[in-house]
This record gives sequence, C-alpha cells and structure tokens, in this order.
Amino acid sequence: MVDVLQAELLRPEVTTAFLEAFHAEQKSIAQKAVGHKRDLTAKMQRKMANQTRLIDGVADGSLDMKLFGAKVATLAEEIEQISLELEQLEIVEAPIELHPSLLIKYQKQLTDLHTVLQDQINAGDLTGVEAIRELIEQVTVYEGREGAGSVEVHLQGKLNALIGHDGFIASDDVYGGSGRGT
Repeated sequence: MVDVLQAELLRPEVTTAFLEAFHAEQKSIAQKAVGHKRDLTAKMQRKMANQTRLIDGVADGSLDMKLFGAKVATLAEEIEQISLELEQLEIVEAPIELHPSLLIKYQKQLTDLHTVLQDQINAGDLTGVEAIRELIEQVTVYEGREGAGSVEVHLQGKLNALIGHDGFIASDDVYGGSGRGT
C-alpha cells in the first residue's frame, strides 16, 4: 500500500499538470470576476452621473419637472440593481504560486516517509501505517490491465475533500503491489 501511495504522490508530471491546470483556471476565474466588477462599477458611475445631471437640470431650471420623476426613478432602480449585483459578486483571488523547489522538497519528504514507514513495518511497528490509513478514505483494488496477477489500486484520500477535486490523476492509473497490502 505504501508503495502504491508513494508511486501516486511521486509523479511530478501529474502533480505539475494538475497544479498548472488548477492555477490557470483560478487565474481565469479571478480575471473574469475582476473585469466584471470593473464593468459594473463603471456602469454604476455612469448611471449616478446621469442622475446628478438630472438633479442639476431641475435645479437650474433647464429640465422639465415632469420628465425628471420618471427618469430619476428609472436610474435609481438601475443603480440599486447594479449595487446588489456588486454585493453578490464574489471576487476569486488568484491562486498562490508554489516555488519550483517545493515539489523537489515534497518528493524528498515522500521518499523519506516511505523509508521510515518501511523500516517501521519491517520492525513490526504499525504506527506509521495507521497514520497513513487515517489519510486514506478508500482503497479500491481491481484486476490490472497487464493480465493475471497484476493489480490496479485506486486511492482516494482526505486531500480530495480539501482541494475539491477527484484527485490528481484524471486518466492515468497507478499500478503496483503484489496484492499482499503493506
């Protein structure tokens, strides 16, 4: 089991592809939200400027009072609607970019974790294995595509709930294990 977990977590191309796609999508969402907010704010400012011109027109006598009421009411409704839309608009922050060396450090930590866990298992200490089991919610074992005796293992962990994704691997499968389950 530890070997399969390490194989999945140590695939830098999968992790990198996931992070790049995730960051690109988050940036796109953030840019669209900021653009929409900017457009709404500009539209509201134009409506407010029109409203001020109408009030000034009535005040200096250049605008007939009969036209004033309907136009100001319409502008007030439009301004209120834009204001509500701005309040409901969620601005998504652009994702924090990870430093490139972080992935290398992560891979080393996983290798170290594997070594420590394997040493503990060999010594009969299952404390580390229990900690890993706390992170993994579901393990599904299938017959592998490579024929009789091969095993395909799918892991689903608590990280999925945190990142709101079905996992790092979308189409590739992780193969491994002898079926003995360490």
